[in-house]
Amino acid sequence: MRTLGFLASAGLLAGCSGSYSDLEAAFARDANNAPVVANEFVVTSQKQEGLERFSAFASVRPSPGHIDLSPSLSWRRSVSIPATEVAYCSMTCFGTADPHVDLLVPRTGSLITISNKQELLDWCWAHRIPILSSADKRRWLYSGASLPPPSIYAAQFDDRSVFDKQAQQSCLGY
Repeated sequence: MRTLGFLASAGLLAGCSGSYSDLEAAFARDANNAPVVANEFVVTSQKQEGLERFSAFASVRPSPGHIDLSPSLSWRRSVSIPATEVAYCSMTCFGTADPHVDLLVPRTGSLITISNKQELLDWCWAHRIPILSSADKRRWLYSGASLPPPSIYAAQFDDRSVFDKQAQQSCLGY
């Protein structure tokens, strides 16, 4: 856990040319004081080394049709990512008490990891964004592999319990 904290801090110190910059360039918006679901998010990128962690005053707000990220750093702009740009959701868990929802944004090659499991899973479900397996997520992020067609995950939307089970499997690393 200390290693993750160190890596996250190092990613934040990497400056304005890091993983968040790709999202900022594609989806920048003016900040607003919307209600928050989480006050921390981490951005990892296929294109940039390391990761960037935003916490303390950062905010995440899932809304109908989009998700808003505000890093609350004066030199960074908030972003509003349309739900149509999020190809998949997934999960990463740091133990059973620390689940995080991942959002995959292929246009920028970004993986956004956010705490607060249930509201974000509800957002993914409402927008019919399937839960990707952890293996496919890792291949996409670290090897640049293509994402599978969403149709192979279509059965997740037949029943919410199937969707939630895939989320749990992803959380466990499958």
